[in-house]
Amino acid sequence: MEHTKATSGLQPLRLSSGFRTLDIAFSKSNEPLGFIAPGEGVVVAGPTGTGKSSWTYGVVPSLTQDLRNWGKPFGKVLFFHTEEESVDKAKAMFVMPDQAFSHLGDNMVVVNVGTSRKLIAMSLYDTVLDASIRSKETGLPITEFLPYVLVLDYIQSISEQGESEVVATSTTAEFLLRGVQAWNPEEMAKFAGISYREYTGSPWPEGMENHRVAGIYMAQLVKQDDKSLLFRPGSRDCQYADFALEDASATPAWKDPTGAGWAWEVEEGDLRLFKQNAIRGSGVILQNATAIIVLHRSQAYNNPKLPDLGSDGRPHLTDTRARLLLDKTRTGSTLKFVPMTFDLDHEGRRARYIDSAAEEAMRRGLFSPTTEFSHSGDPILPERPEVSPLVKVRY
Repeated sequence: MEHTKATSGLQPLRLSSGFRTLDIAFSKSNEPLGFIAPGEGVVVAGPTGTGKSSWTYGVVPSLTQDLRNWGKPFGKVLFFHTEEESVDKAKAMFVMPDQAFSHLGDNMVVVNVGTSRKLIAMSLYDTVLDASIRSKETGLPITEFLPYVLVLDYIQSISEQGESEVVATSTTAEFLLRGVQAWNPEEMAKFAGISYREYTGSPWPEGMENHRVAGIYMAQLVKQDDKSLLFRPGSRDCQYADFALEDASATPAWKDPTGAGWAWEVEEGDLRLFKQNAIRGSGVILQNATAIIVLHRSQAYNNPKLPDLGSDGRPHLTDTRARLLLDKTRTGSTLKFVPMTFDLDHEGRRARYIDSAAEEAMRRGLFSPTTEFSHSGDPILPERPEVSPLVKVRY
């Protein structure tokens, strides 16, 4: 079912991941550059150790900043997680006071929802109630204060008592697609087991009929056979095709000893590739997804920090090879993967994904970064048009 997309001014609202190369892969030629639009849902998967949480630490602030750049200064990005403390998530995203993106704090709702689908719904209802109150106070449309993105880390952890994993993930996937992304209160109540009226004592507010929400859902993979998990040269369990994407061009990035071409070099101990069929739980997750991304790091384990600072004066991991495998895209992109670097942030505290191709393009002068970019790994956001304040005035 096709849903009306939310807009900013007269343009469709597409939000940036902060990774310009990924945005390009997910954008059509006739629309603004961006990773995701309200109404779409993206599943991001990866085995343990590939940095699923690290990926969210870069993407969530980028989406939030881009929402503001689109002229939505009161719009919200919801980050629901099931592990760690919310304050630790906020620190990793640099949104705590005195950190680089502290100005985004009011636009983010970061909640540990445990394993409860009902708690996700209640947290959503809280944002709707707050938006309704602020709309009445300011005279602005309620949509100015609503969430535009929901990020869930991770989808298979959500279940209510007595549900099997297949039932739980299927119900959660339907709740997210039919309820949250479509912004349908009846479907939210159906799959969460609690309605907005039951929770707040008020009817669902008017003025949200065309509102939609973008969903990004982190997912875990089924447990893998350790024998074929890491590349061992000469082993019958280890074929190059299981560890790299084929490159049949005249100039492949790397050739194996037989002369076959590959998109990157495979070294001993490298992690194998995974596809969407390795994602845990119900197939409804995959069927509902607009796009599916699999995170991949060549050296996901036993990859320490180098003892000395690099030539740029900052700390680095020993092996930084990484990529985003594009298993399913909304655009039918011919790009099969996005080359990335997985390295420590400029403070040397946490590792993060870095769009090395876009940063190299900036160094070559192919485009200029926006003001949000000051260190390697910072968001690389597109320029957005100025939105007239009269667009939001109701007469």
